[in-house]
Amino acid sequence: IDSGRLVREVKAHRSSVFAVAFAHDGSFFVTGGKDKRVKVWSTSTGKQLHSFDAAGTVLSVDVSCSGLIAACGDRLVRVWNPNVPSSKSTAKPATPGVLYDQRILGIAFDVDGVWSGDALGRVRVWDVERGEERRTFTSDGPISRFAQCNGLFASADEKGAVVVRECTRGDLIWGVDGLGRVDFIALDQEGRLTVVADAHVHVHDRSGERVRSRPIADFFRGYRLASLDGRYLVYPTSNGHTILDLETGAARQVMPQLAG
Repeated sequence: IDSGRLVREVKAHRSSVFAVAFAHDGSFFVTGGKDKRVKVWSTSTGKQLHSFDAAGTVLSVDVSCSGLIAACGDRLVRVWNPNVPSSKSTAKPATPGVLYDQRILGIAFDVDGVWSGDALGRVRVWDVERGEERRTFTSDGPISRFAQCNGLFASADEKGAVVVRECTRGDLIWGVDGLGRVDFIALDQEGRLTVVADAHVHVHDRSGERVRSRPIADFFRGYRLASLDGRYLVYPTSNGHTILDLETGAARQVMPQLAG
């Protein structure tokens, strides 16, 4: 982030990549996309460590504190334990998968289990070991984006409404609507929420107050990443990637646009 230097580039998938997530210790990262594969890569070497079948286009991946990997492929949520390899160097699923009646659009790990958001606006929490549903919360519209961090989870629906809830009981903390099409949300370690909507980035503090709002130049739809401290946003542009400092507004072009 500080230098913008390209550290690692991998030809991850045969077609579009829709999801990327790093392990908490930074030792590996996970990718998923249109080819229905979830792949695990060494951060230091770029070597592929595992590849597994998600049984559908992968829209979201996440890594737990213990290293479990979750992915949603169409209506199926699956969790793998990369420390239990099979004979074909493909990680063995930790659960047989949870099949829902609607497409799953986002997932996130928490100490309580895996959270998922679907096309009917339902947010569900399920037990990783048993694959049993624990709690369900509802939204006014299909869940298009999803984020979780430090006891909070946030969801955005297709009507441009974003809500933040407390994880344990699901109590509503704050919400905002009228943002337009939401392309990305992320919670940082302090409970601040970053929202990208209609070529603008907005930052809300833990109480819901908007503390920052900036336009995004040369906006290009695609995957994006936010730093854990909530300061930086990395997003694709028409001819590369940009790192935006959300505190100062300074932006710099880095690394070529990755193919696929």
